[in-house]
Amino acid sequence: MKQLAHLNLLMEQYFRFVKKLLPGEKGVSKVGFDLTNDSCKYVALTQTGESYEIQSWGIRSFEPGNATEALKHLLHNPDLVSKSPVTSLSGKGTLIRYVDMPRMSIVDLKKSFSLEVDKYFPFDKDSIYTDCCILDPKSKDKKMAVLIAAVKKEMVDDRVKTLTSAGFEVQQMTINAIAVANAFQKLKGGASASHESEKSAKAILDIGGTVSNLMILKDRVPRFTRDIFIGSQEVTKRISNTLGISPDEAERLKMEPGDQLENIYNICESTIANWVSEIRLSLDYFITEKNIQVDELLLTGGGSMLVGIETMFEKNLDLKVRTWDILTGVNLAPSLDKETIKKQSPRLAVAMGLALSQYD
Repeated sequence: MKQLAHLNLLMEQYFRFVKKLLPGEKGVSKVGFDLTNDSCKYVALTQTGESYEIQSWGIRSFEPGNATEALKHLLHNPDLVSKSPVTSLSGKGTLIRYVDMPRMSIVDLKKSFSLEVDKYFPFDKDSIYTDCCILDPKSKDKKMAVLIAAVKKEMVDDRVKTLTSAGFEVQQMTINAIAVANAFQKLKGGASASHESEKSAKAILDIGGTVSNLMILKDRVPRFTRDIFIGSQEVTKRISNTLGISPDEAERLKMEPGDQLENIYNICESTIANWVSEIRLSLDYFITEKNIQVDELLLTGGGSMLVGIETMFEKNLDLKVRTWDILTGVNLAPSLDKETIKKQSPRLAVAMGLALSQYD
């Protein structure tokens, strides 16, 4: 398969400290596609000045292996003006690393990095696409913080094949965690800079179906990333098996437990305990290694919609925990049902970040 000449796993603009936001072309939406093994989420955004507005969005589920038909349905959506969405990959076969290097230009960094790929990843260099970016380009230090990433070529090729067979043209691809970081940076994490401590960092846990991604950011710039292979499907499976109900009913009960709330808590206890253990391990490592405290954990992703999950994490982590409202600071087109999108918004963080990445 022809390799993507335009493939750029990480876009340096994600991490610029000072952004000059240019008005978007009026009426033209930028689209982000978050495609998993059983659903596709998309967000279509426009920009006017420094303001973003969601023009349309959607979540379409499908049986594993039937992504093409679901995508063809989206292709005929009149709200999707762009047929060249930005998409992303996650999970096994993707890796992000953070390293310190002698300060140099981005051109020299890419040359140096291309010669030392084997040093950073446990993959054959011929089997992966890689890229890198400088996280602190304005710093005067002799050392610079660098983010490097790799994705298995077969994953990229499979995604391109899926999207092109449905009629879409792939121009850019990144990693889910980078998309989430981009959304957090551009939308300021739903909080003003005045409320952020210069000596502390924030963590984001993006809870997917089979994997949760933990990212720690300082000054809204990523400094640590780790995949935790525990996801919301494990919670659904436990509820289904324990109560003897279908997975669909378990999924509904997870979001709307009603008078079974305490019972659901008890069923989820062991899964929450495993999550907490892995999160604490990562936080302790980061705090010890970087000598930077983490003052808050933000939750996003479909798994964050479990009723009471913030309380359960906060109680066990001894850390402030809240669900990240990605709609804060974003306008909604008058045609959108505000209650529906607000309810589903935790599932849109990756798609939102992908759409935002197209605005410099």
